[in-house]
Amino acid sequence: MTGVADKHARLREIIAGYGSAAVAYSGGVDSALVARVAHEVLGDRAVAFTVVSAFLPAEELRFAKDLAREIGIRHECIELPVVDGSRMMENTAERCYFCKFSDYGAIRNAAAAQEVGVVCDGTQADDAADPDRPGFKALGPMGIRSPLLEAGITKAELRSIAREIGLRAYDKPSAACLASRFPTGEQITVAGLKKVEDAEAALHLMGFRQLRVRIVPGQNAHVARVEFDSEGLARSADASVLAAVDAAVRRAGFSDVTVDPRGYRTGAANEAAAAR
Repeated sequence: MTGVADKHARLREIIAGYGSAAVAYSGGVDSALVARVAHEVLGDRAVAFTVVSAFLPAEELRFAKDLAREIGIRHECIELPVVDGSRMMENTAERCYFCKFSDYGAIRNAAAAQEVGVVCDGTQADDAADPDRPGFKALGPMGIRSPLLEAGITKAELRSIAREIGLRAYDKPSAACLASRFPTGEQITVAGLKKVEDAEAALHLMGFRQLRVRIVPGQNAHVARVEFDSEGLARSADASVLAAVDAAVRRAGFSDVTVDPRGYRTGAANEAAAAR
């Protein structure tokens, strides 16, 4: 057996040892792999829970539902409305902690009501490189298990496993929650989240795959900065494509749009604020 195959086998052993499992499931490749293995080894003792709020794009929810049906796992959605002015919407450096605490608390309650013993998520070995992340800090005290992390599986390895077993999400781009488009300290609003969601959905329909529509700090969510991956950035160099991008983002409600020549990168929402 190869190293990756060994880790895959270990993942199955870990999840089987849970006896029953509630998977915090978003439809991304990380949680989808956990859901797939949980269904394989636990059968009807496994259930996937998706927290639905204004932070989750509708197109991501549709994908998650479709994928759960393909996997065969029982899938339930938990509606958690977000409210303007709440601690999460204040968008401090601890926003992810409050969000995870809220989401996983709801999943734990739903799991307990169904007598499901273990709540687990898709945190993987590469995530442990940044143990000070506020969201990461919420998992341990809440008793959330992370079987990919326990098996030592990295992002590249889990994508390899997912491809090997025919999981459609194996090459799905990472999709952080919509709140991540707002720089820390910039007030989040439900209306602002909707604008970002609509703009990104429109760009996806144009064929752009990996992208972010970021809120420019200090502009009351009226100005957007678009980040594309290298392929999308090359496409947007065409004047007609750039004009279509500008029009699509403006239709979503933004008054001004720029395309970042540095392209897509994680954590970019806070760069301008830090520089300022």
